[in-house]
Amino acid sequence: MFDSLLQSTGGETNFVQPSSSGMFLIDEDTKEPQQSTSEIFLIDEDSKNPPSSTSSPPSWVFCNDDLAVWFSCLWHSCTWTSRAEDSMKHFENHISAHIESTLQHQSSAHLFCGVDTCQMGFSNTEDFRSHVALHVYQAYMVKNGLKKILENPDFSNYESCNFPRRFSLFYGGEPIKCEFNQCPFEFRDISEFVKHVNRHVKDEDFSLEDGEKVFTCKWLDCAFSCSRRHILRDHLRHHSGEKIVACPFCGQFFTATTKLFDHLFRKVEGDLVCSFCRKKFADTRLLRKHCQNHRATCQCPHCKVVFKSNHDLLKHIQRKHVPKTDAHQCGECGKFLATSNILAQHMATHQEPTLKCDQCDKMFRWKKQLANHKKEHEKDSSKDEYACHLCNQLYTTGTTLTKHLKTKHDHPLPSGFSKFQYKKCTDGLKRLQTTHLVAGPLAQAMIVKARLLARPIQGLFRRTLLSSSFSLNEAWAERHQDLNNLGLGGDYEWIASVQKKFIGGGVGSAVDVDAAACVAEHKDQVNDILDLVYKLRHSPSAADFLSSTEYAIMRLLLKHEPDRLLALADDPINYGIFLNEHAACLAIDHFLKASNIPVAARLSAWIMLQEMTDNQLLNLLCIYSTARWCELNAEERIMPLPSFPDAEEEINEEDVKTLKFPWLKNETHDGHFDINDASQLAGKTLLWIGRESKLLDESTRRSVMLLGACFMNDYTKAISLLSDKNLPAVNAQIVSFIEAQITAAGEGAQPTTQQQNLLEALKTNAATEGATKLSDVILEVLKKSQVEEEKLLATKQTKEFGDWGLRRKQLVDAQAERALLKVKLEQINAELQNLDKRREKLSFFENRLTWEKRAEDNDQIKPVEGKKRAASG
Repeated sequence: MFDSLLQSTGGETNFVQPSSSGMFLIDEDTKEPQQSTSEIFLIDEDSKNPPSSTSSPPSWVFCNDDLAVWFSCLWHSCTWTSRAEDSMKHFENHISAHIESTLQHQSSAHLFCGVDTCQMGFSNTEDFRSHVALHVYQAYMVKNGLKKILENPDFSNYESCNFPRRFSLFYGGEPIKCEFNQCPFEFRDISEFVKHVNRHVKDEDFSLEDGEKVFTCKWLDCAFSCSRRHILRDHLRHHSGEKIVACPFCGQFFTATTKLFDHLFRKVEGDLVCSFCRKKFADTRLLRKHCQNHRATCQCPHCKVVFKSNHDLLKHIQRKHVPKTDAHQCGECGKFLATSNILAQHMATHQEPTLKCDQCDKMFRWKKQLANHKKEHEKDSSKDEYACHLCNQLYTTGTTLTKHLKTKHDHPLPSGFSKFQYKKCTDGLKRLQTTHLVAGPLAQAMIVKARLLARPIQGLFRRTLLSSSFSLNEAWAERHQDLNNLGLGGDYEWIASVQKKFIGGGVGSAVDVDAAACVAEHKDQVNDILDLVYKLRHSPSAADFLSSTEYAIMRLLLKHEPDRLLALADDPINYGIFLNEHAACLAIDHFLKASNIPVAARLSAWIMLQEMTDNQLLNLLCIYSTARWCELNAEERIMPLPSFPDAEEEINEEDVKTLKFPWLKNETHDGHFDINDASQLAGKTLLWIGRESKLLDESTRRSVMLLGACFMNDYTKAISLLSDKNLPAVNAQIVSFIEAQITAAGEGAQPTTQQQNLLEALKTNAATEGATKLSDVILEVLKKSQVEEEKLLATKQTKEFGDWGLRRKQLVDAQAERALLKVKLEQINAELQNLDKRREKLSFFENRLTWEKRAEDNDQIKPVEGKKRAASG
């Protein structure tokens, strides 16, 4: 009941309307509620509002160089300090002096809390004293927290928890009622209330059930029971709000010291990742505790919905399955509710909302609703966070994805769920959760899995990915000098000039677009460059597209918007961007470092579709990232494949860029570019690139191809690749993959003859626990050959830089020469026209007599023709 009062808040204080307890802030002149702007210690007699704030201590406690704990006063403008070891009484007496001084200088109907950042207003003395008493209790808890931190060598050097200060308390001083076994007592001091509740625990008798002691919580509407008195005492802390310590940096309360230490760790980003929601942790205990939030082991006996705790299950049964009685009927609408608490929550729906969003003025009834709403303001509304697992359509909210699943796919509610829930995948997108985590050693399993997924962030990947020198940043930067020698001007100026060439039906050249792509360095230039590429691909000069343009665009996207790289890969007709060997290595390396295995595997499949398998370093990266993808859990093996809008989605045809082709695509599936299944793509990548990988020994190469054939469901090919030298881990992985396929086919499904033969052959040499995985084997090969292979490819790419610069200069010179010839031709044509005009003038005077004779003849002919027409008429 009192626990919510101890949830301190940080930042600015939001004040509420006057309540029964008399909390308010009011202007004496206007009699209107207003927000106070500061704290108070002493005020002028003529003013009823607190003066402006001055600097104050950061916390109720601090320690000096000899690690002694001292109290400091957070009351406005007070600089008092005292050793905490001397006596808590000294501190209480000092705060009492502030209380008495405030009562002397302020009206009893207009009292303000003088604690730094608190500023609560009160209309009577009792509420004011009770509120300040809670601050004293907070100071005592903060002192305990600082002592615990100093005693622990792992935390003794901490200077901040990185959370905002929370020394404000939203407690209006109203009496705290004990609800244990219909107890009639009320308290205004939290310390006295906690002592009273603990006496209930001490005096509580136990009952015997089957010879075992049973202690029952008799708090209102609570059915908790346990076998030990100390467990009951710990449980009652949830009702009473009793705390053990508070954070000395931000003031947040905790019921246990371990929770304080967890609090200090929470803002430290570690290398442990929850595989279920992708949240990062610095401490194993924190991760283990977090994993319990994903565990659902309590199943409803009536509808089979699964819940995470008995408490949630009990609430569900009360709401859905308990017969409603007249005792809990809503007086407003007549609806029957299961319990008095549910009735109280329901009654709030008939009241006007009182909580207002400070950003959009939207109103809410509950703080949790308001908090969730504010998170929506903080999110990027244009960013898609949810993806349909059936068609890969993207959405910004879970609500719209739920609507899509119901209307587009007619998807039923997954078994065991009371609503559609979504889980964050390795690519950062949230997809439908179809299974609960239930029995077994969940925490340990989740931690092992999390460590595996966390290794790309700190550890394994960072030590073994491509070297920084391989990126050739300095060599690539030299292009700017070459471009300056061409006299292009500034980067923005040149990009704008190329854009103008495409305006009004004009056409820019391929080298114009290439120079624009190579000169671009900034994020706000990305859209301009892609638009130029689109226009060039739809012009007569499309076939002149330069490979240096593709390379420059890839590096620009990796620098600013790497997620758009795959969008270009999936649209070859409109953009036609293809990676060379060095660009492909950089792209895959980028996403592996980011722990984005699905995108790295998708890029590897793109390389396979290009049939670019000559470079051995690129082959190893492709196999490694695809092997990592195959080792993910089945629900995490997804790839960002091309997505299309729903059929019912309205499309503005004026915004759609179209291009007519003189041919139609063959509807027959070609088994290559038409593959749209993630497992098929991964399988073919392993099969094709594994076949061309010369750095792998025969057993590893055959294992790679065997795994690829199974993911392609080509069991004939898989059987031909069987060998007693296949890696045991690969054999076990294939067995699990095939068995999962059979299970997914439904009850009673049986393996095919080929599947059965393959399973029998593989199980004889399947991996035991701790066998080396395929990705680790590939990684070892990559490490051994990395230096030499990087050097070969880097040398090749550096030479290409020079060739590109030379080719660009030749094209620019040729383009300039053509422009000069065009100007000369126009000048010659103009001169010829002038000569024709001069010649005509000269010939007129030379043939004057001839023209005059013709004029006389014309004059004679006209009268004769007139007489003839008259005679005939």
